[in-house]
Amino acid sequence: MKILIRLPNWLGDAVMSTAFIATVKELYPDALIDVILKKELSGIATLIPGLHNIYPFSKQEYKGLGGVFRFGKNLRSEKYDLFFNLPTSLSSLVLGWATGAKKRIGFGKEGGFFMLTNSYKKPQNVHRVDEYVSMLEQFTNKTISNRQVKLDIPSPVQLNKNRALINFNSEALSRRMPLDKAKTIISLLTNTFISTTFTFIGSPKEAAFIEQVIGALKIKTVLKTLPGKRISPG
Repeated sequence: MKILIRLPNWLGDAVMSTAFIATVKELYPDALIDVILKKELSGIATLIPGLHNIYPFSKQEYKGLGGVFRFGKNLRSEKYDLFFNLPTSLSSLVLGWATGAKKRIGFGKEGGFFMLTNSYKKPQNVHRVDEYVSMLEQFTNKTISNRQVKLDIPSPVQLNKNRALINFNSEALSRRMPLDKAKTIISLLTNTFISTTFTFIGSPKEAAFIEQVIGALKIKTVLKTLPGKRISPG
């Protein structure tokens, strides 16, 4: 079996999609899994375990819906069995349709649901990981409990143990790390790297969330916003 996945166009969403890819690989262990993603993000794809081919896509090289169609048509010779479309844009739907994959699975939005063989309802107000995995659950009629975001980072990684910057927040609720998990991670980091000074960075709109995280932690740190303002954790 050959599977093609159109990954999201944003770095954070692409990372969140690694849980979806891992689940696809678990459900189809013998399948070859290829991905399409924005050319500027092609580097991140090399860190995603289990991929066979990576196809970088550039809107500058393939302009408009005509260019998108040509890009997808170039992949028809691969004869994909399944195409999963994680974005909801019309262009990504056109691309999937052009590949000629036997089954094209995605969320029915942007008026292009007719280009999918299997169109499902996109869940609202859920984390990106759960959003993507829900597509697979609806397609397979299976409940998926193991949802792990994972990148294969080359080792050894050289760390500066004296200072560390942390920015895992997002203004979008769907991309935001759950509060309890954020506290667990920070506690683990501060207990592991005792002599390290941790500085949280982010925009002013993210200050409230970060203060929630560090408010319950007994660590001496500051929140540094992008304009350079330092806010005491209280």
